[in-house]
Amino acid sequence: MFASGRLRLLSALLLVGLCCSSIYATSGHAEGRRVYFVVGCSGSVFQPETIALTCADGKVRFEATEGWEEWSSTGASTHGTLTFPDCPSDVPLYACSDYAEHESVIHLWRPVYCPTVHHWQFTRLRAVDLEGDGPIGFDRASRYTCQSFRPEPVHLLGRAAAKNSMRKVLSRPRLSYDDRAGGRLHCGRRLSETRIGCEMGWVIGDTGYVGRGQIWLTFQRHEKHAHFSYRLTQIDEYCLFVTMTGDCTRKLRASGPVPD
Repeated sequence: MFASGRLRLLSALLLVGLCCSSIYATSGHAEGRRVYFVVGCSGSVFQPETIALTCADGKVRFEATEGWEEWSSTGASTHGTLTFPDCPSDVPLYACSDYAEHESVIHLWRPVYCPTVHHWQFTRLRAVDLEGDGPIGFDRASRYTCQSFRPEPVHLLGRAAAKNSMRKVLSRPRLSYDDRAGGRLHCGRRLSETRIGCEMGWVIGDTGYVGRGQIWLTFQRHEKHAHFSYRLTQIDEYCLFVTMTGDCTRKLRASGPVPD
């Protein structure tokens, strides 16, 4: 009888221990959860510096000027600057060019798991204007669905895309690659998933070009940006083979964003 009672007591204590351990593990997992929020029409990030509350035109924006004061697995909030159109009611929003900047507080809550982006997202937002009424409609809770969040852009640069980007660069008036009489552009040297090396050489009239360059991608706020660099030798073939006077070659270097 006594042994049976002890056995029941030990079983009960073990069950309580397992339950507590399970609760603790679940709570710990929730606390460590990384939750994101949409920054506008271009994707979602962890603790965004800027949130476009009207994503189509970006006319209503919140800037977390000092970072986020609170960002947990259940909610987030911080002070910052709310920028919005400030024109008379008879001026259409698209035509308004005057803006107000008010100190405000923004709150995010109700995280859900979104299969569209494979992570957790806050789905509610409320902006509190500390200096006035603020833009109409944003003093109430705004609802964001999983469809509001776009997946990360693919962090991979293809060889064909690299060649197309380099061709855009070389076709600008300074180099006029599209006006060439002959030549070749090859972008096949992969340096990383987002960077590819190119080799090029072409002739326009009595001027030849030969050299190397690179195309690479960067990602800011879920937007993809292409960049270039090149080192070329410009050769005056008439000078080199006919007059043979002076310096017949010239070094050209440049880098920057790939033109649209």
